[in-house]
Amino acid sequence: MSLHSLKDRLFPGGVQRTLRRWQMRVFRRVRRRDLVRVLRDLGIPAGARICIHSQLSALGHLPEGPGMVIDAVLEAVPGATVLMPTFPFPGAMLDWVQKGPVYDPRRTPSASGALSEALRLRPDAIRGLHPTHPCAAAGPDAALLIEGSEESQEPFGPESSYGRYAASGNAWQLLIHTNHTSIVHYFQEVAGMPNLFLPGLYEARGLDWEGREHRRMIRVHRPVLPLYVALPEYVWLPDFVLPFPSATTERLERRFGPAAGAVLARQRELESAGVIRAVRYRDAEIAAVHVPPWSERVCAEMKESFRKHPECYELPALEEARARGLLAPV
Repeated sequence: MSLHSLKDRLFPGGVQRTLRRWQMRVFRRVRRRDLVRVLRDLGIPAGARICIHSQLSALGHLPEGPGMVIDAVLEAVPGATVLMPTFPFPGAMLDWVQKGPVYDPRRTPSASGALSEALRLRPDAIRGLHPTHPCAAAGPDAALLIEGSEESQEPFGPESSYGRYAASGNAWQLLIHTNHTSIVHYFQEVAGMPNLFLPGLYEARGLDWEGREHRRMIRVHRPVLPLYVALPEYVWLPDFVLPFPSATTERLERRFGPAAGAVLARQRELESAGVIRAVRYRDAEIAAVHVPPWSERVCAEMKESFRKHPECYELPALEEARARGLLAPV
């Protein structure tokens, strides 16, 4: 056997990748009891409805798989209901709808990350029937959040799973080293973001639990362009609503300087009020955000931006900004 063949057999993913994976498993092994302790330090109240978004690699090696994070949350917060998006597409909603696939709640995997797929596969989880934006939930309020959400014409409307969740007083976001959270699309709809929806209705197809196909007419979000808020400089919406983790805050300050002052001041105020709470687990930053006061503040600021800078939200201005490279995450 040649040296090259031996290397391929011993290190099928490459030497450096194999060593990094080994280091992760040995030195960054996550213990469930430690994760439970850290999550309890956030002080999320019992019975909360918790929507999780995560960058799992920041935590370290999960010896029980991604599902151990869900188990840890349910142990740390008694009586909690966990909700996550299990959308069937990773990119633009329009691309998915135009392809015309049939969503199957039993078989269509979640394209919203490994943690959401772990939730979908839990025997105690309920998955929604919405053909483009199904969520899954586990816990005492799961049925209240999921059942009938397929009737929502808007993906994040009042009757969607996100709409029901966000409107409840005990809604919390749990963000593990990321601010990439689907609730920004709920904020877009609530605040009335200009040019958010494409004209007209689109047909989307999905099965129910008996395998019967349903065709629903839904509204579709315009790809990419509405994902920015004008200061008047364009800021990527997730960074505008929550400059987190700390590296994001630093990049905002470097790129926008004083223009980012109001966003960062809001962050500090909400942290002081206990609306945003953060802890660390090793190198990972974990935030818990109480949704109602956060949503109210962020949506009010978005509406004010729409009022002050209406020209920035016109489609020609957005297209020009994209062509000039001004529409990009920080």
